[in-house]
Amino acid sequence: MNNGTVCGGVNRRLVLTGVASALALASTGQAFSQSAPTIRRLEVIIPLSAGGGSDIMVRQLMEHVRPRLSSQIAISNVPGDGSLLGLSRVARARPDEAMIGVHNPPNTVLSQLARGTSAPVDIRTLTPLGGFGRTFTVLATSAKSGIETYQQLQEAYETGAQRLLGGTDRAGSSELTAELLRSDAELGFAEYVAYDGSGAGNAAIARNEVPAGLASYDAVIDGMASGTLRPLLVLGNVERVAGMPDTPTAAELGYPSMAEVAAPIRVIVGPPNMEPALRDHLIALFRDVVTDANVITTMGEAGIKLEYMAPEVVGEAINGAFSKLETLPALQQLLERK
Repeated sequence: MNNGTVCGGVNRRLVLTGVASALALASTGQAFSQSAPTIRRLEVIIPLSAGGGSDIMVRQLMEHVRPRLSSQIAISNVPGDGSLLGLSRVARARPDEAMIGVHNPPNTVLSQLARGTSAPVDIRTLTPLGGFGRTFTVLATSAKSGIETYQQLQEAYETGAQRLLGGTDRAGSSELTAELLRSDAELGFAEYVAYDGSGAGNAAIARNEVPAGLASYDAVIDGMASGTLRPLLVLGNVERVAGMPDTPTAAELGYPSMAEVAAPIRVIVGPPNMEPALRDHLIALFRDVVTDANVITTMGEAGIKLEYMAPEVVGEAINGAFSKLETLPALQQLLERK
């Protein structure tokens, strides 16, 4: 892999230059001066189904972007193919087109690796514009299932009382996480059931269609608030997380390997080789919104924690995920069965 690129086709030096110029403009109060490119309409692609944690978070974030942009913001949900379908639309946009996408590596990295040459987009070609948070994968059950601990779920599968485990994609990050739970965390389910994102998956868990399933932290938090879901295990974090203080982590129960795939970051990307002035303008815009104290407080009160990541950090995280995960034994085993 070429270390001179952030996400294939985007030169690391150019991205760093873009960030530096945006910071310089912001420091002089000119980040959004009359010299900034005119954006009549910003199109935002959410490559996940409506109602999930990422969808809710992005829509709330865009409400804070809207007054700073002074233009129309059009948000579209384009789910499918492990987030790659929506991201392929961003990849086809012109370099001067004001279109962005959001996604959650390493989930999307795993989706691309699982599809190999049939993937509709190489996410490394997309232009990184910044990151705005982190999340965790959570294994949850229905609040009415009678299952209260991860150990009880293990026993239900071992005795044959339960067979199914739900997830949010087919041959992507969620299914791979399920495979890791089976191989590395002693969860002996018989069949994986794929749903179209956390919204659909959580609904299936809540109505006991599956005894347990994988979903994002934010989506499970919403289910807890509505009294429909109970978290059993937090994946991808060594320490217990806010909002689920009574829920153990996989590492805590002796399964540290889950951290490699189950701690996604939330990133914003643009078309490949994005026009420099537009790129720099959007970098500065999103940085200022995500680091704004009032925005942080307002979204924090809604249970959403923002964390800013610079474009080069996003690019390095994506490239690093490819390097770490492409030789993961569980991924190879999953691909061999497809």
